[in-house]
Amino acid sequence: ARFSLVMDETYQKQRLDYTDPGTQETVTWAYFDRLLENALIAAPESLDRALVVDRAQTDNLLYLVDNSTSKRTYVGTLQNVERVLWSFSSNLVLVRTMSANGDVGTWLVDTDKPLLAEFPLSLSFEKVVWDDSNRIVFATRQNVEALEGAAYDTPLDALKALLSGEFDEDQNAAFFIGEYDPSTNIYRTLYKASESLGLNYDE
Repeated sequence: ARFSLVMDETYQKQRLDYTDPGTQETVTWAYFDRLLENALIAAPESLDRALVVDRAQTDNLLYLVDNSTSKRTYVGTLQNVERVLWSFSSNLVLVRTMSANGDVGTWLVDTDKPLLAEFPLSLSFEKVVWDDSNRIVFATRQNVEALEGAAYDTPLDALKALLSGEFDEDQNAAFFIGEYDPSTNIYRTLYKASESLGLNYDE
């Protein structure tokens, strides 16, 4: 809500403005030559950059805007971006997408490279947080123990393991709480909630 896209009549370009909630002062972060529609704008707490998603079409264009330099960088394209979750770092962000047939995807985006990699596990954004060491902590019904201790070169390699059936649900577990470290590509099980405990993953 602190960001807005407005047409600058002087330059005939669309302008990305940030309004300080305390002082109500408005600062222009960047200009866009083309009009962005139905844009999603998200920034980390550091407010040194912002991810701007142009959702005018099914293929959404992702841009990184640097606050200090007003530089715009094309990050990549994803379909139907719904939500964005920044880490405590200023370069790592999770992006949730929804396909036309209802399939939910979670993407790890490194805005410095830039790099977009699909996260192999099926995650609900309501059950995902970043810790202060920039690791992803999450809950899932999928068998995280199958990944534990294994280092995958990329999330795509872990996705291949998923498709081979390695992550099939553990019939003795209601859900897992896991951790993923993007710097090492290592997964770890933090907690396995046994079915016998009667815990409900959906609550």
